[in-house]
Amino acid sequence: MHDTLLHASLPRSIDCGATARRLLESAVGRRLPAYVLDDLKLVATELANNAVLHGRGAIWLSLVRHDDRLRVEITDEGEGQVVRIRQRGEEGG
Repeated sequence: MHDTLLHASLPRSIDCGATARRLLESAVGRRLPAYVLDDLKLVATELANNAVLHGRGAIWLSLVRHDDRLRVEITDEGEGQVVRIRQRGEEGG
């Protein structure tokens, strides 16, 4: 079972991460332990900032509950990239 708890547009600006944090706090802040909310906001902020820096077009924030888990998603209108697995080398991998 899954429920969409939040789906909102985010600004394509320096305020994107802060807006995502405020929306999450408003949607679920009173229902989660502080440490869980902090982790959720940290992940959303990183994803939102990446969408501003590397994405294109409109940006959306979604928060979906799957049974006892939460999934935060930040999407934009960019085309995405093919994920390539690199072999471990001298510089990591």
